[in-house]
Amino acid sequence: MFRIILNSWLAALLLMVTIAGTSFAQSLKPELSFNSPYQQTRTEYNYSKELKLNGDYFEGYISDIKSILISPSGWERSDWIKASLITGITAGLYTQDQKIQDWVQENRSSVSDGVSEFAKPFGDGRYTLPGLGALYLY
Repeated sequence: MFRIILNSWLAALLLMVTIAGTSFAQSLKPELSFNSPYQQTRTEYNYSKELKLNGDYFEGYISDIKSILISPSGWERSDWIKASLITGITAGLYTQDQKIQDWVQENRSSVSDGVSEFAKPFGDGRYTLPGLGALYLY
């Protein structure tokens, strides 16, 4: 059962990467055709690509950081409760991490080993990173 799910997942991922790879292909050289807006000759067209730092791009980082830092000032009571719960649960789980791991190891079974073996590639980035990369390209 796990093999069927895994093979289906791999086939879908391979198909997605294959389709995404060809759909984002670009050429640095414009196509020269009779009706092309690029009517320059090969000697007129500069094929080198200059790398310039875009100041607006870096200013966006500053404004985003500012927005992130200032955003809690506009939160309502329910937002603060949600943030407190998430932070508290995260801190609590972090402090109990070793105890949770010990308990899981002590209560291992063939079923839990099978689930763990199936889920392991998702945790080490083998499937998640290509998926995230595909979403980034999209």
